[in-house]
Amino acid sequence: MVMIDVLVPKEIENALAQKGISADMCKKLVYEAEEKKAKLINKVTGENLAKKIMDNITLYVMYAPAAPGTHPVTAYVIKKVYSHKMRMKNLVYTVPEEVKDWWCAKDDVQTVRGQFDLEYMGIVRMAPTLTCPKCQESYIEEDIAAKPVAVAEMLFEKKRA
Repeated sequence: MVMIDVLVPKEIENALAQKGISADMCKKLVYEAEEKKAKLINKVTGENLAKKIMDNITLYVMYAPAAPGTHPVTAYVIKKVYSHKMRMKNLVYTVPEEVKDWWCAKDDVQTVRGQFDLEYMGIVRMAPTLTCPKCQESYIEEDIAAKPVAVAEMLFEKKRA
């Protein structure tokens, strides 16, 4: 494991508890992302975005150095945590000319807009993603997970009920 501290502000910890997500789970995700460089880096804001696909959700943690500008980084603070229930199936296409502020830490290339098939309860729909054009690792942004994806999950669950 990487030797860093991961700080979870009280308001984030309270929000996690309401969602049934443990702060320790988020910390572990940050440790793994740092160790494996399995994350996106926003070179403008200094934030990092990591994800972990679990049994019934995909968890995303946005975090940043606790003391920006210090090297090496010894502590990170979690800024946001979000999730979705849809399973990422396959990358449909990317839009190479639509680059984003996020960079793939593993490949050190700028991400592009991608379109990914997501599946939930047997229904497949496409959603926009941040995608590394080299390794094709894709991340759903918070505003997409919180609005269109969450609404689709709710509608699919109602339809199934």
